[in-house]
Amino acid sequence: MKIRWFKERFKSLRALCASASLIVKHLRDRLGILFDALALLVIGVIFLGILMHYKIRDAGDWASICAAFVVAVVVIFFSRRATLREAMLVEVTMSYLIHGDKSLLDDLLGKLIGGRPLRQIKLGDTLFDVLEKLVVGQDWEMRRLIAEALPALSEIHTERAMSVATMLREDWEPTKWKTDVRRRVVEALILPSQPGRTPLINRVKPKKVIQLLQLREKDQIYVAMAIAEAIHEWKDTRPKIANPLKDELLQFAVKLFPYDQYQAICDTFDLLQASKSSNILIPLEKLEQMSNSTNTFVQIAASRNVLLVSGRFPDKTLDLMLGFLEPSRHHNIRRPIAKEQSVDFLIKMLGNRTYQTKAEETLWRLFSDTEEIIRIATFDRAERLKDKDQALLLKVCDHILANETSQILLERARRMKRELSGRE
Repeated sequence: MKIRWFKERFKSLRALCASASLIVKHLRDRLGILFDALALLVIGVIFLGILMHYKIRDAGDWASICAAFVVAVVVIFFSRRATLREAMLVEVTMSYLIHGDKSLLDDLLGKLIGGRPLRQIKLGDTLFDVLEKLVVGQDWEMRRLIAEALPALSEIHTERAMSVATMLREDWEPTKWKTDVRRRVVEALILPSQPGRTPLINRVKPKKVIQLLQLREKDQIYVAMAIAEAIHEWKDTRPKIANPLKDELLQFAVKLFPYDQYQAICDTFDLLQASKSSNILIPLEKLEQMSNSTNTFVQIAASRNVLLVSGRFPDKTLDLMLGFLEPSRHHNIRRPIAKEQSVDFLIKMLGNRTYQTKAEETLWRLFSDTEEIIRIATFDRAERLKDKDQALLLKVCDHILANETSQILLERARRMKRELSGRE
């Protein structure tokens, strides 16, 4: 009899708690951040009442009560933060699935590329369901963005990110870009989502990575260069895998590409090996030699790896970058300077008075380049620039809005300017 009575009371209590939870959720949804402010106010009043009622004077008791208040604030803050993350993904996926509106997804990918990865969350699967539909779609710019965001996407769900990478590794755009997205997928393997994070190539089983590092039909020379750089990442940690992959790449490349392109792959391996030398002048001399080569593809290889000497020779690196960005240079020599790590280096140099002027000049050259994709790729790092120099980013947005013809850049600049204005 008593057991039944307790069960009934427990059911009633559980129903009451569920109702209370729904009421709180409804209020929070309707009031938003105001609800959190009211919750903090109520908690503060309760604690103040406890202090006044018991006339607490002991320092230890004061510390305990203050610590409990801080814990309550932290719980509310992180609960709100998680809610915002989930709400953002719901908004992204629903806007795409219902309205076909990709602007929110574009904005999310931009933030991921800009170095703001989302943590592992329950709605990640829904996001990847949308991404997998997009990678087989006709929107090349969206496929490019997804490839660029792979390092950060892998922080949300490694396996699903690798699945997307595998799909994009077969990407083919017949009119202009050809295998450009394929190259970006390979580059994403060795690019950490943030400084200090482990690259994707070292976080998954080698067997899965090897599939992405094997040359295949229609791969262009730029994909082969990226593969060479990825293989070098394993040179010290997994030599038994790296050495056969290198041999296979060179054997395939000599048959697949003209000699001048094959030579660029060989020079890439030589430059990367030189970077391991204890004499830092050796890779610098190799870079300068390659940058002055009459072989355009060797110059491209040098431009792709200009950061190898940036730690010891930042000024020389900036000079090389400016040289690669000369209008007379082939656009494929200029494009690597708009890569994520190169732009991040330039943004970092903005904080150094010695190199600030030259770094800003290089950034302006990128934002003013005649190649649309160079301007777009540079603006991909707007989130990083926002953290370093909001005034410069605002000038960039104004420049884009006044001079740009790319609708993609115009829309992103408008969004960024609204965001910056909101902060001010």
